[in-house]
Amino acid sequence: MKNGTQPLAGWLLLRDGHAVPITGLAPDDLKRARGETKEREGTPLKHVSGLNAIVHCLGFDGDFGDYQRSRWDRVQRLMAEHGLRERRDLFEVPEGELTFPLMKRQRRALADRIFFGPSPIPRRAFTGYGHDWQAWSRIFGQVSAGGWDDGDENFEPADIEKTREWIFAHMTELWGNLTFFSDHLLDLGQPGRFEAATYFTGDAGADERRVTIRRQRKVAETFRWFIDHREDGWIGIVPVTDDLVLLKGPDGAYDLLWRNLRETKPPSPEKAGNRFGLHPLDMPSSVQAGQDFTIWNYYRRDAWDEKERHEAEIHHYASGGLAGPNYPGQEAILERWLRTSGAYARKPGLPEGKVVPAGFTAVTLASGRSLLVSEMVTLSEYRRFTDETGYFERREGEDWSAANEGNPDSAPVGATLRDALAFCAWKERQLGVAVRLFTVDEHRELRPFASDHYRNLRLQDFPWENFPPRSGLEPSVAWSEPRFLEPRPGVPAFPDGSGVSLGSRKRWIDAENYPPRAMWREPLPWVEHSGIRFIDAWDAYEWCADGRIAGRYWEGPIGIASWGEYKNLKVGFRIVIDREVDPG
Repeated sequence: MKNGTQPLAGWLLLRDGHAVPITGLAPDDLKRARGETKEREGTPLKHVSGLNAIVHCLGFDGDFGDYQRSRWDRVQRLMAEHGLRERRDLFEVPEGELTFPLMKRQRRALADRIFFGPSPIPRRAFTGYGHDWQAWSRIFGQVSAGGWDDGDENFEPADIEKTREWIFAHMTELWGNLTFFSDHLLDLGQPGRFEAATYFTGDAGADERRVTIRRQRKVAETFRWFIDHREDGWIGIVPVTDDLVLLKGPDGAYDLLWRNLRETKPPSPEKAGNRFGLHPLDMPSSVQAGQDFTIWNYYRRDAWDEKERHEAEIHHYASGGLAGPNYPGQEAILERWLRTSGAYARKPGLPEGKVVPAGFTAVTLASGRSLLVSEMVTLSEYRRFTDETGYFERREGEDWSAANEGNPDSAPVGATLRDALAFCAWKERQLGVAVRLFTVDEHRELRPFASDHYRNLRLQDFPWENFPPRSGLEPSVAWSEPRFLEPRPGVPAFPDGSGVSLGSRKRWIDAENYPPRAMWREPLPWVEHSGIRFIDAWDAYEWCADGRIAGRYWEGPIGIASWGEYKNLKVGFRIVIDREVDPG
């Protein structure tokens, strides 16, 4: 291909945080890449210094002038020796069966495996490029997918076409397992090992886990037998330097990978920024750190991203994390894992030996971490914050007075997530240390949950309307308008008869009476766990750091601009300070 028309191979990270779009290795390609470099804000990069840095990060000694005079000639001789003539995207696989189009997103995964994985580096990798995918499509409709019987347990590959049909019938066992931290798509010149990218929630039994992994392993190993008996789809790996390899495809096609490859351009500060829509005055360091995580992780060097994400998923479910609507997302899980493992440092907390602020209780988690936990923030504390900061002038969300009017100053404040985070930002300025909300994991450890039955419910399945009046549990919130009525035959839930709400028992509230006021009942049913007081009721919850709420009977997401009115509950919050332990 002519210069300038080659597909983008990825972004090269320079050591000072600049990102360079690489399309080829010719000197003119590198010059063009230098001109299109996304420079890290606040870190200037001279033109010649940038060219030298590109050459160095690709693993060549000397400067760009040396590369032009001799290093490029050596690369060309190596390419000629292997018959590499045209740069193509060797991860581009046509739509078809077995989900191999997912390989389009595996460029970094293979690069990380080559440069950060165990030795030896693979001799080949199966990306599916150039494979005869039409042969799989031809049996579509002839072979039914799904099901497993004794014959499948005893299947042994021998005939190529019969093996293809057997794999096709069980292709769902491959889904999610097209990874490079496992070895079933790599030729190492020696036996590899299969590691399933399958994760189980806490209610999965030992037999279910064992059977699932055994079947996935059998299909993966059978697929490996199949591709070992073919040449198409395999891509050769040709080392150039310690930081650069060429990928050898069919018919003279080649591609390239390097250490610290990125598939996308750097995230902009705006797009990596404030997901909670907070004013800068109302953004605590915990949120700033969370927003910074996307940028921090992009520029982090020498990290095996696919392997870390796999470990993060394992940790998430092993520590009681949930799937489905309550799944917090891959980025949140990765960030939590990197914090837990110490790779992503937390903002400074209260140094050991410093006086504990009034109103906080010291607790130690099972992990050994020490936290300072406040009582639930009260109305009087919150009004002091709003008076000092003018927060109400920029506030958005459900009516604050409806959650708090008529409550005593000593009562817990009803708040949206934005309200809680803004209070944390103000408190940080007061105390001079990082302040945040509970994490769900911390709340779960410090306060016993009612039962796994409730925890495993999905949001849409949670029986909010089944608590009163049939549950026998008293509510902690009194509403200025009745919230529940038993349905009467022939009387619609809405005045216009257009629909029903909350199992046909939620009373329609006329516009002139909206919003209803939510007042805490006195006395509140306080209960103490781990030296901390919690409200023991089905309709009282607390905000947690990732935007979920947690309580005695449920944990999960609601709208960040809601204090719970639409779910007939009330959400408050408390604040947490991490206590820094003296390493000496």
